[in-house]
Amino acid sequence: MIKKNGFTLWVVIFFFLSTYNINFNQSSLNSFFKIKKIEIIGVQNSNNKKINERFNSLKGQNLIFIKKKELAKIGNDFKFINELKIKKVYPDKINIIIKESKIIGVYFNKQTNNKYILTGDGKVVSSFDQKNFKEIPLVYGENAEKYFYIFHPSVISTGLDEEMIEHYKFFPINRWDIVLKNDKTIKLPAKNYEESIKKFISIYQKDSFKNFKLFDFRVSKQLVVK
Repeated sequence: MIKKNGFTLWVVIFFFLSTYNINFNQSSLNSFFKIKKIEIIGVQNSNNKKINERFNSLKGQNLIFIKKKELAKIGNDFKFINELKIKKVYPDKINIIIKESKIIGVYFNKQTNNKYILTGDGKVVSSFDQKNFKEIPLVYGENAEKYFYIFHPSVISTGLDEEMIEHYKFFPINRWDIVLKNDKTIKLPAKNYEESIKKFISIYQKDSFKNFKLFDFRVSKQLVVK
């Protein structure tokens, strides 16, 4: 009797395993896991309203089959976005984590009287809200926008406080001046300017140098102060 009941149970199991089938193709899954909520994290300099509008177009799409290319296309439309990641939160939400390019300067083109945002990864952004970037140092000089993203990291590596800087000026002979908010000007040589900046940092607050406004390092191994 025990053997017979066991045999009957296996017949029932075999029947269900051989006849019960769910077709999990894309068509059937489209009715599940539809995106209803989108959370965007990390927006600082980009137009937050426009970014939300663009990514909200993903609502209603299937969470499983969402395409990376579609996300990348939206991200490429915003110049400040450097990288974005997506985290799927089942059953109906996605988190979009945005990493923006660092803003390092505002380039002023005297010929056109236009301003452009300069980023640490070499982007030049023409369309932006100037009110949001009042505290960013200005950058002057012909073709300065082409070289500043290389020059800027070297300046920061010396330990010079970025918040002290009013503006930078580039000269065609491939050298820079740095003008500080306290009206002090650092004239740098074309080469090994990092050492000149470090020297300035070490002396400018000393009593014997406090009253000087000009620190000229253009001649090798010499400092002229005025």
